Order: sequence, then C-alpha cells, then structure tokens
Amino acid sequence: MNIECKRYFKKSVVAACLVLGGVIYGQESVQLIDLGIGYEPDGYVVRGAYSKLYGNHLVTLGGQIHVESYDIGGGVQQELNAQLYLANLEYHYEILNHNGRSFVASVGGGGTIGYENIDQIPLTEGNILNQESGVIYGGVLDISVEKYLMELSSNSALALVANLRQYYFIDAALGDTQFNVILGFRYIF
Repeated sequence: MNIECKRYFKKSVVAACLVLGGVIYGQESVQLIDLGIGYEPDGYVVRGAYSKLYGNHLVTLGGQIHVESYDIGGGVQQELNAQLYLANLEYHYEILNHNGRSFVASVGGGGTIGYENIDQIPLTEGNILNQESGVIYGGVLDISVEKYLMELSSNSALALVANLRQYYFIDAALGDTQFNVILGFRYIF
C-alpha cells in the first residue's frame, strides 16, 4: 500500500473519531464492561472492553491479545508462534432491541492499532524464517449479540455477549485479514 493511501486512512480515522465524539458528547449514558475469550482459526483471543451506551449508539474502547500458532509445513514439523496486542476504538448501532434490552443485536466498526510479535525460528540447514515484528493498524467490523442474564442491583445487570469480528490490517506480516468469534460477559452499570 502506498504512502498516500496510508495517510488518507489515518486522516479518515481521526476525522471519524472527532465527528463521533461531537455527536454524542454530553448525552446521558449507561456504562458497560466486557470480558471474553474467543476462537480464531490459528489460535485464541482474550478481549476486554469499556463502553458507553447513548440511546442506540455504543462507543467502545477495547483491547485484545491474540495468540496464534502456524504450522510451517514443507515436511518440517515446526510451528511459528505469534502474538497480537491490539487496541480498538469502535462505534456500534443497535439493530435489534427486544423486550426492554433482554436481547440486543448491534453492528459496528472502528479503527485498531497494535503490535504484532512474531517469533524467529531456525529451520534446517541454518536457515531462519524471519518475519518482522512491528506496529500494525487497520479496521475492524463487528456483529454483537447480547442476552440479559440477571439483575445484580437496582442499577446494574449481567449479560452474556457474543461477537463476530473481522479485522483488516495494513501491511501485517501474517496476513491482511483475521476473523474471530468471542464469547464473554458484559457488566452493565
């Protein structure tokens, strides 16, 4: 990807965050904390997030750790291990709200930035598989469903939440897209 496209992408993400912040600033909100663990084709992911709900609009600041393992193949029984440490800023809109929040579905997207850590491993005959670790950034699309479980007090509740997430990275060493499924709990207060 050329430098001009990268600059345009960065400017677009900053502009979207400023517009989003201006639209929802000062509105009454509900706060949410998510904790979950998930599956991805080559490993697993652990996710935590803090969100604010303004009517049907949800703004989320989250973090994820992806642990992945790839089989090198070619007759060699070795694996390439990698970790992704990501921070996300996302906007979600509720598309379904059934029976006073007992079941909620939302779609959203946002920007992500993080660090991709890739182990260097020696191969046979002194060769080294050398993928570069480094900073990565891109976007994320998300579909989320939430099922209310119980009321904890007069102003707090617990819900089960599931996410289908698709990441799009720019210049990542291990691929430009990544899909994961996450199941966890949401504390609403």
